[in-house]
Amino acid sequence: MLLGALVYSALATGAFSGAPVANATCVSAFGIGNGNGCTSNLTSVAIGIGAGAQADASLGFFGGAFAIGSNATATNGASAFTVTAAIGDNASAAALLSLFGLAMQLGPGTSSTIGALNVAIGALNDGTAPQAASTMGVGNIAVQLGPGSAATLGALNFAIGALPGSTGSQSASALGIGNLAVQVGPGSAEDVGALNIAIGFAPGSTGQQTTTAGLLGTLALNLFGSAGSSAVTQAFFGTAANVLGSGSSVLAGGIFSTAANVLGNNNVVSSAGPDPNATSILSTAFSAFGNGNTVTAGPGPLALAGSIFQTGATVTKAGPGFNINGLAVGGAASASADNAETATPATTNVSNAEPAAPETSSLSRAETATETTSSVGGKETAEPATTNVGTKKTAAPRSSTVGVKKTAAEATTNVDSKKTVTPRSFNVGTKKTAEAGRHRKHEEHGKVAGSAEQ
Repeated sequence: MLLGALVYSALATGAFSGAPVANATCVSAFGIGNGNGCTSNLTSVAIGIGAGAQADASLGFFGGAFAIGSNATATNGASAFTVTAAIGDNASAAALLSLFGLAMQLGPGTSSTIGALNVAIGALNDGTAPQAASTMGVGNIAVQLGPGSAATLGALNFAIGALPGSTGSQSASALGIGNLAVQVGPGSAEDVGALNIAIGFAPGSTGQQTTTAGLLGTLALNLFGSAGSSAVTQAFFGTAANVLGSGSSVLAGGIFSTAANVLGNNNVVSSAGPDPNATSILSTAFSAFGNGNTVTAGPGPLALAGSIFQTGATVTKAGPGFNINGLAVGGAASASADNAETATPATTNVSNAEPAAPETSSLSRAETATETTSSVGGKETAEPATTNVGTKKTAAPRSSTVGVKKTAAEATTNVDSKKTVTPRSFNVGTKKTAEAGRHRKHEEHGKVAGSAEQ
């Protein structure tokens, strides 16, 4: 609407030529028949039909200006290969510095264009609300059907507002390069940037809805939303969608981010993250089949926050991972839903646990024995020492008796009598190994006695 006002005000004030005096009907072709409200030059045509109609093509080259209807006005200024047409009472069409352009207004309202390869069309206004269709730049199309406005600014843009018979305010505008904005029903659809698409669709709605696609390569959809619902992208290659949501606000911000609300009222869904200074990357936030929820994802990367079949819930996810209905996986900063506490990473409780000892053979409630022996028949075999884990005491060198727990140096332990046996003497049955020694002593004694008798 602002664009249309600027274009039309520049033309209506006669910035390029004096406004002709209006008359009931007038025709001027190729510079002939100027006057009575119609003006042309050697390459243009101007026709006015109706009380107070005015058609000015004096600065339009290889084009024309046509005003049909009471107080209809068509102006073609400093343009080439451009046509302006105002058809209907109080209709206005204007072109300024236009090349291969078209500005057409059907019914009360204003259509205007500035630039090249532009088309601006306003139509089917019943006079109950102001209407404006405006283009500026290169290769733009603006179409407004019903009350409201459609505007483009930049290159290769398309803006359309449509709903015949609507009594509410309606606006569609595209600003930048390669944008498309469509608004059907009361509300507004706007594009700002490049390669953006904004579509608002709310036929029969009595409230206001806002659909805005901004920055680069974004898509904003607001379908059957009303009563102040909004879908806004402030991202690079992002998507914001509100489907059948009344009073809901959806915002996609950052890079490759998505925010969506489906079949839910009064929800706030954002993939821009809570920190305005942080850029959200590859984040997704959604609310489905619930009311009054707040869902926030980001800054990410790869953060997913979602609410399904909830009411009045708050779900957030800041780091990599997801949080759906309070079930959070991954990342250090995941918030819960329905006032649940924040989940912390799982850890092993080691506050009261003692370090595990190495695996050893257990000698329960007994002290360490080193080189202990076992009785096999009449002989005893030495056993290796083991460490008692239960008492966690260090094995002492050498051997100890198991029964009375006494140490025997370089000896074996008699398990039955628990007495120490000196070395070089082993009890085998009832004999002793010392008899051989006594027999030799007796023989020596006999020899000594025999020698004495002789």
